[in-house]
Amino acid sequence: MSKPQPNVYLTPTGSLRVNTENITNYSLVWRLQQIHGMTAMALTTNRSDRQVLNTLLEEYDKYTTHGDARFIVSPEAAESVDEAITACSEPIPPILPLKPYEKLGAISEITNLKARDTIGSPGKKNAPYVIKNEMYEMSVSTRDYEKEYPRTKMHGNKKTGSTYTKVHTCRLEGKDTSFTFRDTNGEWWTFREHPEVQREICEKKVWEYFIEPDIPTIKDLNPEKWEEHNEMLDMLEDLGDGWKYFEGQRKFLSSFSMLDSGLLAWEMGGGKTLAAFSMFYLKNAKRALFVVPKGTSASEDGRKVKFDDTPQWIAEAEKFAPDVPVHNLFNKEQYYNLLDENGKLPHGIFLSYPNALFINENAFENIPKTKAWKAEAGEEKFCEKFGIEYKEEFGIRYSTGIGEEINGFLCVAHPSLATLCHDQFDMVLVDEAHLMCNPNTNTTRGLLRMQPKYRYAMTATPIPNYVYNIFPIMGWLAVDNWRLDRRRSPRWPYGLPELGRFKSAHVSKERDLTQEEMAEQFDESKPTPKDSATISQVPNLLYLLRKTCGYMSKKDINPDIVKCNINSIRVPMGSQQHKLYAHYLHRKNIPLENPLAVAMTQQTYLRCLCADPHGVKYNNVEGKIVMSNYNPKTVATLRMIADFVNKGEQVVYVAFNNGQIDEIRKRLDLADVSYSMIRGDVKDQSSQAARFKRGETMVMLMNIFCAQAHSFENCKHMIIGSLEWSYGKFAQACGRIHRINSPEDVDVNVILHEHTIEELLFEKVGTKEDAATICMKAEHSNSDAKPVDPSELLAEHFENFSSGNHDVMDEEECERQWPDLMNKLRNGCTIAL
Repeated sequence: MSKPQPNVYLTPTGSLRVNTENITNYSLVWRLQQIHGMTAMALTTNRSDRQVLNTLLEEYDKYTTHGDARFIVSPEAAESVDEAITACSEPIPPILPLKPYEKLGAISEITNLKARDTIGSPGKKNAPYVIKNEMYEMSVSTRDYEKEYPRTKMHGNKKTGSTYTKVHTCRLEGKDTSFTFRDTNGEWWTFREHPEVQREICEKKVWEYFIEPDIPTIKDLNPEKWEEHNEMLDMLEDLGDGWKYFEGQRKFLSSFSMLDSGLLAWEMGGGKTLAAFSMFYLKNAKRALFVVPKGTSASEDGRKVKFDDTPQWIAEAEKFAPDVPVHNLFNKEQYYNLLDENGKLPHGIFLSYPNALFINENAFENIPKTKAWKAEAGEEKFCEKFGIEYKEEFGIRYSTGIGEEINGFLCVAHPSLATLCHDQFDMVLVDEAHLMCNPNTNTTRGLLRMQPKYRYAMTATPIPNYVYNIFPIMGWLAVDNWRLDRRRSPRWPYGLPELGRFKSAHVSKERDLTQEEMAEQFDESKPTPKDSATISQVPNLLYLLRKTCGYMSKKDINPDIVKCNINSIRVPMGSQQHKLYAHYLHRKNIPLENPLAVAMTQQTYLRCLCADPHGVKYNNVEGKIVMSNYNPKTVATLRMIADFVNKGEQVVYVAFNNGQIDEIRKRLDLADVSYSMIRGDVKDQSSQAARFKRGETMVMLMNIFCAQAHSFENCKHMIIGSLEWSYGKFAQACGRIHRINSPEDVDVNVILHEHTIEELLFEKVGTKEDAATICMKAEHSNSDAKPVDPSELLAEHFENFSSGNHDVMDEEECERQWPDLMNKLRNGCTIAL
């Protein structure tokens, strides 16, 4: 007689598989099918799934003890389930008290909720009937939702070359967490984000019916440890040079430091640098590696600098950690020079930046995923790179295995600095961690291999674009050696190869139904659904994240923070600029064939024409050449600068295009106005920032991509001449002057060309918090709102631009007015000095 096959068994990759052919209990079949393809660890995140795990163990024990069970569980599957249940036996508290929206994610663990008041009445079944203080059991599950909406999109007629718009029907598809209960009338009701039928209610109203549960935080479970850390912060203040923690910082750090790994997500200007040095003390670290943005960790020309000219992180160390040795760690020579006779680094803090650690000095730890390196061509390039004789004989492949890791052993051709020194540190702290959002890059892969006892990350934007951007950094923080063997934990129940499973749970998709119909009509391939920034099952995600990731706004940190006033100033385009802009608004004038490439290129052209019309490479259309960047926007910017310097006040000027910055710089030079500049091609960014802070220069010119890690809290004016169009970049720019310790209200002035794409994008995108920011703040977004799409904004702009008459100002007329403006700037600079 053959041995019966198990109904639940384990795959080599650690997933549970289910075969229900011989099970007759329908409800049991349904429940088992829900765990098919899941890992045991993934089933530890809510109460109902953990009950299923317990059921699997019970049936396994019955079968092994008595030979009689409702279904058979393989020994390997039972062992995996037992390990998962053991791992989650201790509750994992959130870092901070949960907000009402976040508490929705805890319902699956709490199960029973107490009615807030008596609502409804007996017999009336058109609304829920609950009785005050009665307990109601909640069942939690997942449901799909669909939401259709129109989008106007641009098209080009292939025959005539004309541009036109067409309304498309699009559909957003995602998942809701549903909370279902039976009321006193015996009727079933469901709360979810997107109600679809009569007995479904928006999840926002859960706490109108029921009392919010008390969810203990890490402080509540460890009050003595929390108080000990709070006293340590008192000691650090006493040792410092007159600075004090804000109450929000103090409460957060006393809790956060009880974790050995975590993600500190404070809003821009919240004091993350202070938090980093505080964590070094609170964890009593011996050797800590701080991975910080390039340009803020050292003067890049290699020269010795005075104290006031030192890079921000070193200057901050002098302020917040004056008794700790701070070392630069930018290359292997520095590393070897720091080693003692036992091969150990000295105690202290080591500053480095991602490229220095993971990429520079000929590091080669992975085969590049490019066409040029595929197949035989890659072997030839590898041999050429390392000076090895290339042989085509079968079996000789020197590049075989590069980048592969087995049981912790990594095959590399040439080690990075991180590989050489990764085991030297008991703490690694990564600033601007959102840049490590792709698990396949050399930087992220190198970071994942660093496994000190204490691992921390800091960023104001943990989800810069799509929710899965947070996937690799959470894995690094929440699971030891996450990169190996599909490892998981209750804090992060996803293995490295399980990004797809995470996406299926939390990433919504948008389908263009009209485009699909058109493709079918013309026998073309259908467009694939695209990822949407709209997040699915937000409460469940937040409840999981809050055990590792703590978010605080500047208002949370300092309730008395000064105001940040956002002003938008509209100016006309230059006449030459307007002609070229109108030319490229028609898609037939974009010199590409692929429709998708045309659409993306057109957006780039139009945005850049609003910033740097003279300098762009496509300023080559006969009869429409833009001869100068000195247009109404430049004039408005310089007039505003003149107003500030006439008052003796400094100003930060931010733009995304260097050509635009160069035009302002040239005019400031002519008017003898002092300025500093921070952008990618400036080698002494730290000293430039220091000069501005000391008041030696009146204007700071800054590329928006460098608007990180710098703080100018004593400057209360900012002018934004052009934006990289995302809310995150805008907020990051504002955060350079709007900080928790800013002494006065600040103003941010955004200068826009009216009737252009930049004006529309600013109104729709620039100042509107994106889905990721709303998610981090634990605020319920408007589920009826249509996600913003740049292509639709472009179509809307095309319709408005084509139907209107627009004022313009000739660039030559602007130039004729320059002498008067130059004198105003020069006089203002004299007054300021």
